[in-house]
Amino acid sequence: PDDFNGVVAGAPAHNFVRLNLRSTIVAQMSLAHPDGALNRAQTKLVADAALKRCDPEDGVTDGIISNPLQCDFDPKQLECPAGETGSDSCLTPAQVHEVKALYGPIKSKGGLDLYPGPTIAAALRPSAPVKPDAPALAGPLANALKEFGYTQAPTLATFDADKDIPPMEKLMNPIMSAVNPDLSKFKARGGKVVAWQGWGDPAISPYNTLHYYDTVKQKIGGNMDDFYRIFFVPGMGHCGAGATGPDKFDAVAALESWVEKGVAPTSIVASQYQDGKVTRSRPLCKYPEILKYNGSGSTDDAASFTCAKP
Repeated sequence: PDDFNGVVAGAPAHNFVRLNLRSTIVAQMSLAHPDGALNRAQTKLVADAALKRCDPEDGVTDGIISNPLQCDFDPKQLECPAGETGSDSCLTPAQVHEVKALYGPIKSKGGLDLYPGPTIAAALRPSAPVKPDAPALAGPLANALKEFGYTQAPTLATFDADKDIPPMEKLMNPIMSAVNPDLSKFKARGGKVVAWQGWGDPAISPYNTLHYYDTVKQKIGGNMDDFYRIFFVPGMGHCGAGATGPDKFDAVAALESWVEKGVAPTSIVASQYQDGKVTRSRPLCKYPEILKYNGSGSTDDAASFTCAKP
């Protein structure tokens, strides 16, 4: 808590063990329900339908979902007529179930919070073939666990989130994760946090960013706005990837004004560039406020929008 006066946290990948087990959980879903597999055309079908449904909610139809938390899109509307099998233009009941399971928060059979999926603003990845005897652990997590002496080697068929995650986290969290919600000392000495993330991030889930924010609030209480503010970026994937809207902004300047001058950021202007010129700008709203078009003025100008209570 004494290291920094202020912190910018962009798309925070801090929940190391559960983040790296997300692919394991998704693979287990595919293993248990192979009839729910989605091809690339079907994932695009879902993303396009969600966009069509929820794009206009901020008052402007511009190819961007400004607040996916308020999007009431139901993938069941894409279900094939009775008697039809799945195709690139509709989903089977099993595929509808798969879509619902892949987006947003998810729990284990025992009630453990697993790493959540993306918001409806992000397109899903097509299903990949899986085998029950494939290793449940792979990539950075498998390497890290091995280095720290974790010798168990579950397969996809034998991996049990409720049984296997706790010992992994006991070993790894003190070193590799930053999930401790007790920021009371940091707050007490005047520390500030400006967090940001793309609503369409397919890798680091906005729901996980919100979950940590909520656990901090529950742990230390008080007004979170006094020291911790989140700014979500509509139309942006992971750290600018796949952005369809304004994604260039200065979170460090916002933090400096807050820490050095006591001016807390209520919004941060983001811009979109083409050939070195700004083509569109929008305010990034302080969570939980949402973006609304004022009803007049250019829809490419941040001044034409207001951040309002949801």
